[in-house]
Amino acid sequence: MAAGSPVVAQVTVTNSGRRAGDEVVQLYLSFPDVPGAPLRALRAFQRVYLEAGASRKVRFELSPRDMSMVTKAGEPIIAEGQYAISVGGGQPYSGVQVLTKTFNVKGRLVLPE
Repeated sequence: MAAGSPVVAQVTVTNSGRRAGDEVVQLYLSFPDVPGAPLRALRAFQRVYLEAGASRKVRFELSPRDMSMVTKAGEPIIAEGQYAISVGGGQPYSGVQVLTKTFNVKGRLVLPE
């Protein structure tokens, strides 16, 4: 995809328990390996209430600003390279179940401040 294109992520969340409850569905973005890039950043979240056994689709749309990082020089950019989106009940690699998909961004885009 081209730098600056919108990114949409959609997942189905299921309450596999015996009681109704809330879940905070979190979306983390992992960045390409470029100087100054964070390892990952929370970019969106939604609280959903689910009855026992119920499922619901949750949709996130990331804007160019959501996809951006700040370089060491203080420039907000969307860098070229491989990104990963992880969606679940917490941070990836923390022991919680997440779904992760990778995608590549072509080109580099400097965003207005």
